[in-house]
Amino acid sequence: MKRPGLVGICLLCFLLMGQKRYFNYMGLTLGLSQQEAENIIANSEDFKIDESRFFGKINEQTPFILKATYKPFINNLYLQFYSNVCFHITIEYNSNYFDYLSLVEKLEDTYGRASIRTANFAAWYGVLTNGTRGENGEVDVRLQLEAPSTVKVYDYVLMKKMNTELSNIIFLITNQTIIETEKRRLMNGL
Repeated sequence: MKRPGLVGICLLCFLLMGQKRYFNYMGLTLGLSQQEAENIIANSEDFKIDESRFFGKINEQTPFILKATYKPFINNLYLQFYSNVCFHITIEYNSNYFDYLSLVEKLEDTYGRASIRTANFAAWYGVLTNGTRGENGEVDVRLQLEAPSTVKVYDYVLMKKMNTELSNIIFLITNQTIIETEKRRLMNGL
């Protein structure tokens, strides 16, 4: 049997180094549907769906955000959806149990050296994928760690698309409000 030579081993190492990894946290990944994410959390022995889902002034369920906890270790776990696709996961660890330095060390062991690293922030760009591509074939999954102990992973392409659509809607609503206000003002002059 022929053994691989030094060139073959170096080539294999080079190929493996360039491969992008999937972010998977206890079965939760980018790209899941909301129902798939709810099923994973509901069947988990660790997570509990937080039914309050309190965001803002009104305690109403927000249809595009799923919130869970794992007390006392995880204060909040948020999954955000766009067109029923999970594009953003935020894990807020309890800083009494998890510290920034331990988390950054673990993430560097798993995903390699951070692209940016300061005393309070670390980010990995270009090392993750979610298996899908944007309209122009781009893949841009980003991983961030924020002190004291918050991990965020998100599909930047989908996030930009959603933000663009929201900005357009806000612009149209604002524009329509201005038009209606002017119409009323002009009609009141009759």
